[in-house]
Amino acid sequence: MIGTNDINAGTSAATTWASLQTLLVSIRALCPRAHIVFESIPLFYTGSSPTGGIAAANVQVAAYNALLATVSSLDANTSYIDVCAGFSRNENSGGNVLPRPSPILIEKGGL
Repeated sequence: MIGTNDINAGTSAATTWASLQTLLVSIRALCPRAHIVFESIPLFYTGSSPTGGIAAANVQVAAYNALLATVSSLDANTSYIDVCAGFSRNENSGGNVLPRPSPILIEKGGL
């Protein structure tokens, strides 16, 4: 869930994405054959307090997750997992995570 703290601190999705790309280059320099799995980051809900407010942070979360889903186009040895696809929260859940009937999506096969 790399990027969660950045978005929480008010960093834009584009800047967080650029930082991830820089990190990926650094990892590749040290471990050129490592398979790296990137996970989506969850939306913020009541009880969290991201800089700029929950609604603004969630716009950035959605934009960042969309960029993150393209990570395998940058590097053939990477995968993206949407860890949030199978779960949801709503105001009637009492803050609990509820299972959703959809499967967790893995964007690239071969894991």
